[in-house]
Amino acid sequence: MTVFDASVMLFGWFSENDSFSIDMVDRLVGKPEASKSDVSAIQCGLERLQKMGMISESTVDLDRVWVLEKSFKTQEQQVKISAETCNTIARVVNAFCEVINNEADKCDPLEISEADIQNLLFLTNQLIAEKGGEEN
Repeated sequence: MTVFDASVMLFGWFSENDSFSIDMVDRLVGKPEASKSDVSAIQCGLERLQKMGMISESTVDLDRVWVLEKSFKTQEQQVKISAETCNTIARVVNAFCEVINNEADKCDPLEISEADIQNLLFLTNQLIAEKGGEEN
């Protein structure tokens, strides 16, 4: 497992849980006994999330525990998107809006918003579901 893989797992973990401790690694990775390299990757992932200011570390009864700084639902990130990507997002969302006759959710390529990204994710999940995949 890479640090990237561990970070993604931890991000998912914290979307449903407020804290994490090393004794939860087996549950996180879905194995009866995580390897030392898995534990190491998880620790690196925790450090990465801590540097981002998402979690803080504390010691309780000699156990290290990482806790969300604030509710997962209020966590935000700043994202920079190229003009080309903004244009593509707008074209895809707006084409779908035309198909379903929805003027309210049309996307302005000069002001991409979270709602536009959510609409794009909705479209993607719809396509995945139609192809028999698992929605995210």
